[in-house]
Amino acid sequence: MNNNEIKYKVMDKLMSVEDNALLVKIDALIGDINVDEKDLIVSKAQLKMLRSSEVDLKNDQIITEEDLNQEEDKWLSE
Repeated sequence: MNNNEIKYKVMDKLMSVEDNALLVKIDALIGDINVDEKDLIVSKAQLKMLRSSEVDLKNDQIITEEDLNQEEDKWLSE
């Protein structure tokens, strides 16, 4: 698995964590990484997604996190 694949796998798992104590431990493990000091390199697919998101925001095509979670729960239960 390459670095990007591992990062996406970790991010997917991290987004599903609800345990605050675990999140605090993960934050402490990662440490004080300052992402502002690094140039972010994005793939063409990521750039396309970011541009699409900007269009959605400009067109007020947004959904609350709560609504998104409800839709996700509904989808997962089917």
